[in-house]
Amino acid sequence: MGNKFSDKGRQGTIAKNVWVFFRSTYSTWLIFSLSLCITFIAWTITSKSNQNHSHDLFTFEVAQTLQAIEQRMQGYQQILRGGIGLFKSSKHVSRQEFYDYVTNLEVEKRWPGIQGIGYAVMLTPDEKKDFVNTVQLEGFNDFNVFPPGERDKYSSILYLEPFTARNQRAFGYDMYSEKARHIAMDIARDNGNVALSAKVKLVQENGDDLQNGFLMYPPLYRNGAPIENIAQRQKELIGYIYSPFRIDNLINGILLSIKDRPVNFSIYDGNSQEEEDLLYTPKLDPDYLSSSDQNQFQPFFSMVKTIEFPGRNWTINFHSTPAF
Repeated sequence: MGNKFSDKGRQGTIAKNVWVFFRSTYSTWLIFSLSLCITFIAWTITSKSNQNHSHDLFTFEVAQTLQAIEQRMQGYQQILRGGIGLFKSSKHVSRQEFYDYVTNLEVEKRWPGIQGIGYAVMLTPDEKKDFVNTVQLEGFNDFNVFPPGERDKYSSILYLEPFTARNQRAFGYDMYSEKARHIAMDIARDNGNVALSAKVKLVQENGDDLQNGFLMYPPLYRNGAPIENIAQRQKELIGYIYSPFRIDNLINGILLSIKDRPVNFSIYDGNSQEEEDLLYTPKLDPDYLSSSDQNQFQPFFSMVKTIEFPGRNWTINFHSTPAF
């Protein structure tokens, strides 16, 4: 009997002690729980704010890059329009005059990425033989219009400066014989405006440091001829001032002044992002990740933008870098 009452007393004492302990620590646990909740809420708000700030920074960098590309391409258009002006102001532009014009532009120094500035003439089959003979009489004994074959219309690169060994590979080339160039040349002719070609392999490529390329064409019409409609422009076209571009050189030149840029991008020719339309992609950067890691890297931010150029669009896929 005594043991029974003794057990009940001990149980009561334990319960009382537990209750006292709970009451004494209740405030501490409550304060700790509230602090934890407040910390979590503050962390969530800060994290969201940082994410928004990072997204705004990424968007700003995208806009800056787009502006740099567009401004540089507009500059190239103005250079080629200047070439049109050269021909419009003269009855005949000699090879030396064209050389002087391009040399004074300091293309290689001031406009990295541009492969050169050229003049291509349009020819009928009846004009081709006399044209070839005339150029050969200038001292270019091996000159010919290529590729060989009979066609309804021909073009031929007559001037191309700087006249380097690489550019000499294109001397005489009939750009009108290749589909992508042909389409761009027709667009420029009919619109009376600059047109960009689709992605091409430039004739200048020799297998070393192979890069994708494209070309830019403003049309050249006969001096004083009416060119108010498409039919007139097709009739009075005599040739093109043009520039070939190697895409890696072009983009690297545009971004030359931007160090540790937090965005990278890939450029696709046209409106798709198919592998065959890939025009430019950045080289792997060993300063941040190994080759295998970079292939698996998942950017935190990405954005797709389109730049509309005369006759051609570029689709640009931007993504944040490991540095970002």
